[in-house]
Amino acid sequence: TASTDVRKMFRGLRFHSLSSGAFNLTVSTPLTAANMRAIRAQMGKYGVNPSNLFWIVGPIVYQKSILNLADVITVDKYGQSAGGLTGELARWDGIPIIVSEDCRQDLNASGVYDGTTKTKTIVVVVNRLAWTLGQRRGVTVKVFNDSRVDQDKINVSARWDFGAWEGTTVNSEGYIYNIA
Repeated sequence: TASTDVRKMFRGLRFHSLSSGAFNLTVSTPLTAANMRAIRAQMGKYGVNPSNLFWIVGPIVYQKSILNLADVITVDKYGQSAGGLTGELARWDGIPIIVSEDCRQDLNASGVYDGTTKTKTIVVVVNRLAWTLGQRRGVTVKVFNDSRVDQDKINVSARWDFGAWEGTTVNSEGYIYNIA
């Protein structure tokens, strides 16, 4: 990723998950309900209350794995909202699912982008109460004239940060990687 890419603006959820290492789960088989529950168990107190959590998945994981989970495909297990009837699944285990086109689907088996291996993807479960987007200063625009070249130049800046309330070493998110 280029240094000017918008994805470099913050050290995000994937960065913090990989740097802590303790709250990661690699899978060598297709994603299962047991894998998803295991990562919640690793989160300890942060993974207990479904109303404080959300899943972030890419379109590939959603279509190939989430919609095929045995817990949600049939009417007897999920009711009239079963994925087999509606093709839609907004929650799993009572936790909302966010399908994001920005979720990396071109990673290697270690859960990082290396520019060579682009066959794996991830699932992230996040405790929404543990993370915040802070703003020290809003957007500032400065315009000045450079008379040497007869140009107006614009400088735009802001002071923002994204991080966990209790620091990034707490288990407020889980990261499942190596998903084909």
